[in-house]
Amino acid sequence: MKDVAKRYFVSPAFCWKIVDQIPLKQPFRQLPEVLCFDEFKATQNSDNGLAFVYSDGLTHDIIDILESRKQADLMAYFLKFPRSERLKVKTIVMDMNTSYPALLTIFPNAQLIIDGFHVVQQLSRAFNLLRVKEMKALKNLRGDKGKIYRKFKKYWRQILKWNGKVNYQNRK
Repeated sequence: MKDVAKRYFVSPAFCWKIVDQIPLKQPFRQLPEVLCFDEFKATQNSDNGLAFVYSDGLTHDIIDILESRKQADLMAYFLKFPRSERLKVKTIVMDMNTSYPALLTIFPNAQLIIDGFHVVQQLSRAFNLLRVKEMKALKNLRGDKGKIYRKFKKYWRQILKWNGKVNYQNRK
């Protein structure tokens, strides 16, 4: 809001006043064939500071944002849609949140697809945890083992780099 206010020479409070006048809840009674589920960091009112967002997987338009991402609240929300609309959903793309797969019972024709970004993110975190664990074991050693520690510390980005982007000709 500060950036918008600065750009248009108004106060941030005025920007918030305008945003509060925008009707957020649209009467939406149709569901697309591809749904994307995710959560994002939201206001303090939300469940653990995270809110639920779902969008059309083909047009990437946000359909709605819910303050709660609890399974019971999501089930109650999606059950408000007619069964005929829920049957139209063919694919649900989501991260690895444990509460989302239960929503498949509401969408009987839908297939579950785990978002590739979240899979890569999970693998990257696991690899970094392993790298740090190994570095701690090597930290106080001398000689060749100490060199390995320093290489792990210095070249950690190189280790995570995609194989196709590694320059094998001019290695450092």
